[in-house]
Amino acid sequence: MQSNILNITDLCQRLQNGTRLREDHVWVLAKQAFPQLCSTNNTSGRRFGALLQANALLDALLFAVSALRPSVCLETMRRTGDGWMCSASFANDAASWKAVGRHADLEGAVFIALFAILKRLRRIEMKTIINTVKEV
Repeated sequence: MQSNILNITDLCQRLQNGTRLREDHVWVLAKQAFPQLCSTNNTSGRRFGALLQANALLDALLFAVSALRPSVCLETMRRTGDGWMCSASFANDAASWKAVGRHADLEGAVFIALFAILKRLRRIEMKTIINTVKEV
């Protein structure tokens, strides 16, 4: 599983260097962060797959964000001089933080911001698992 995280990190770095977001990029992230959306055995998974197949990448990302628990808020999506900026935030009882994605395309900016939030969530989950193991 850790190697997939590195692949997603590499993908984000390539996106930040100008690569356009593609359907297979979103699938890579979905397999790690939204496994329930990768199944055709449920309505959400079929809808997510149909959005990606139609190349509606922004719609697919927004749909995935709406399925996240705990929830992530996409706060700002705006055009800048050289592309797009998207800010995302996460807050729960223990922590809160923001992330910003910048890219030539809106879909890429959303992807980068979402990935940054999910990466931090993953670190929190891993710390919780490690602390739980230490306590036992």
